[in-house]
Amino acid sequence: MSNENQTEVTFDRLKNYLQRIGFNRSLAMESTVAFHHDDSGVIVTLSVPEDGVSIRPADLLSILMRLESNGIETEDGIQKLRQGQIPIAA
Repeated sequence: MSNENQTEVTFDRLKNYLQRIGFNRSLAMESTVAFHHDDSGVIVTLSVPEDGVSIRPADLLSILMRLESNGIETEDGIQKLRQGQIPIAA
């Protein structure tokens, strides 16, 4: 078993989290994946990491801003993301 934090924000975990909160993968290009949130119309993008794991800080900040400003995630969830953790579904 790995010592890796199971709620740490990684590329795969962030993709899964976005889908869990209502985003649908709408476009995949060479180095970018876009997700659309049907209920709000919000679109977010993630850069595909070269190492297959890392999240660009700019991508995470952009997603945080959109989740918060559009009321897609709770304040607790936003705080978890700011702390570098994926929120656990209630």
